[in-house]
Amino acid sequence: MTTSIAIAPFSAGSITSLQDAKALASQVKGAHEMKRVAATLGKSIPEINDFALRTIEMKQQLGSWYESLPDERGKRNDLTLSECSDEVANKTKAQEETSISRDSFNKFVNMAYCPEEVLEKHFNKANDDGTILKEEAIERAGKVIRNGGKPEECDSYDGNRWYTPTEVIDAAKTVLGAIDLDPASDEAANEHVGAAQIFTEEDNGLEQDWHGNVWLNPPYSYPHVEHFCDKAIAEYQAGNIDQCIVLVNNCTDAKWFMRLAENFPMMFSKGRFKFWNPGHACQTRQGQALFYMGQHKKQFFNAFANFAYAPNS
Repeated sequence: MTTSIAIAPFSAGSITSLQDAKALASQVKGAHEMKRVAATLGKSIPEINDFALRTIEMKQQLGSWYESLPDERGKRNDLTLSECSDEVANKTKAQEETSISRDSFNKFVNMAYCPEEVLEKHFNKANDDGTILKEEAIERAGKVIRNGGKPEECDSYDGNRWYTPTEVIDAAKTVLGAIDLDPASDEAANEHVGAAQIFTEEDNGLEQDWHGNVWLNPPYSYPHVEHFCDKAIAEYQAGNIDQCIVLVNNCTDAKWFMRLAENFPMMFSKGRFKFWNPGHACQTRQGQALFYMGQHKKQFFNAFANFAYAPNS
């Protein structure tokens, strides 16, 4: 990849002293400002992405350097990414001297693990789609590798089709019995859910009548998630459905989430559910929550106890 950004280059592994790191940290701040100015001046997407790419590459270098330093106890990290020699005693000292927080450095380390070919793929796709290259996508991809994943698993997914793990569906069936309806589904998802009836995106479950025992894993983008959750509440309160289990992200600050939490039994996931989607690694960014509408609250809590917990139940 080549860029036209006018920032002094730092080659991989070029940080050999604290002064190098401080100089590069200063350039990162300058690159952020130039990216903002470029967008304000109406520069083209490829020009803005040149700034974004160079900023990411500099953060990767800082992350590589930080990862190679001893921690607070003087023990070096076994996953050293660069073999640099430095006078900095530990990571805490590095944070103080560069004015970069530990959280930011950890994000830089994740970015440093992102394979070059994955970064190039994201860069080219952003230009092709006419969108801004997102640092969050590079950090997520790097985190996959850092946690032992493979490069092909870095193709993180940001769409609405987050298919439910089989073990979660099995638990739901112990509560609901047969699943009569999945109002936000497709044929691939229903191979695992096994609902008697589904409504696809084309059917638009929001405009259909619901019935029986319902499993709902709604599209997570807003306002779709709110509309589906509110529809579930309305259908249950009207007596149109017998039971319903709702699976959503843990969005405790959202009003639609509060409406569920104030009216129905709830459980939080222990960690993050491993969703799936054909051709994608669905790396979730937060935990999940389950809500139950029906008369079998105890069964609900027992069924999901292995991978979710009920606060103050």
